[in-house]
Amino acid sequence: MGLRLVKRLSAGGIAQLLASRKLDGPFQNVPSLIERTGITRGDLHALIDAGALARIAGHRHRAQWEALGTERLTGLLAGASSSEPGTLELPLPCEGEDLIADYRSLGLTLGRHPLSLLRATLNEQRYDEASAARASADGELIRIVLAQ
Repeated sequence: MGLRLVKRLSAGGIAQLLASRKLDGPFQNVPSLIERTGITRGDLHALIDAGALARIAGHRHRAQWEALGTERLTGLLAGASSSEPGTLELPLPCEGEDLIADYRSLGLTLGRHPLSLLRATLNEQRYDEASAARASADGELIRIVLAQ
């Protein structure tokens, strides 16, 4: 898609990301992205919320965890590692969590439509799909759900 679609991501943050990637190549993990770019916490969380770091972290939850565990060390400690050995097993976000996060941070999703997650329940409650409106006879009663 593109970084311009990420809500709350500043133009300065985009410039820092692109410059660092051009200079040093792709990012390998969240801590190196933070160190290489020096982006603000706000820009970092905008990327996490949009799922933009899932590729280097594994998923949204892990990106959030890695960002929380990263601090910029200054003075004599600049350049030292504050990471701990081992990894914490975090649950994968469910499809619904990903869809909600996508809509909240991007205004759209590349995943399935949210109603598809409810389709089985809607069918049990005898709601028809919208396509039933075209196939119904004049005056026939149908029940559909409209997404906003």
